Amino acid sequence: MNEWSIIVPALHIPRANGGIDLDRTLRYAEEAAASWVDQFLINGSTTGGRELPGADREAILDIWLDAVGRERLLACSWSWRDIAVARERGVMPMAVMTPDFVGADVLRWFRELTPATIYSHPVYGGPVWTPELARTSAAAEMAPLGGKVSKVDIDQVRALHAAAPEFSLWDGSARHICESLDAGASGVVLTPLAGDLHRLPSKTIHDVQKFVNIIQAELDQIGRKVDRQRLLLDRANS
Repeated sequence: MNEWSIIVPALHIPRANGGIDLDRTLRYAEEAAASWVDQFLINGSTTGGRELPGADREAILDIWLDAVGRERLLACSWSWRDIAVARERGVMPMAVMTPDFVGADVLRWFRELTPATIYSHPVYGGPVWTPELARTSAAAEMAPLGGKVSKVDIDQVRALHAAAPEFSLWDGSARHICESLDAGASGVVLTPLAGDLHRLPSKTIHDVQKFVNIIQAELDQIGRKVDRQRLLLDRANS
């Protein structure tokens, strides 16, 4: 097995009366810094990053910069302002492929975006990372460096890797780590680990998969996103 990476979507800790508890978020980030996690995705969909005011996203990113350093961060970016904030801080952006952000011409968007990574998910209703798009953008020398690709099966991972071998594909699923890596993924994005950064298993495929399966099974029983967030926050605070 070649070197592989684990990315974990970072939580932010809310205050009971609304807003973000910056002190507790900093303590959470400091605990995360001591873990073996390769990179943290800041302001992602796991904690409703899209719904946060831009100033809050910026404040959260700065907390993680102080605690972890830019090399281990990916800044989930929902707008060009988010891209600018990330670049001002030397953090790699991960631009979300939403219709209002991408616009009508995805290749033009890639050209303006590069260098960056992307977040492809069909739930947003915009373009997604496909083998055809991978080949076209690579041929035009405007392909993203890599990205989180969600809702793809193992055959799709294999096809995406074949179409753009230089693209660092991070599978958004926690359910089949070994199979994803064997199919060509560079790593995995493991949301179930977000609440357990202070008590991770050893970083082996077997141990990590066994650990995330337990948490994923709990998450699968919860219908509402806000309740899944609450489970992860409760685990982070326990």
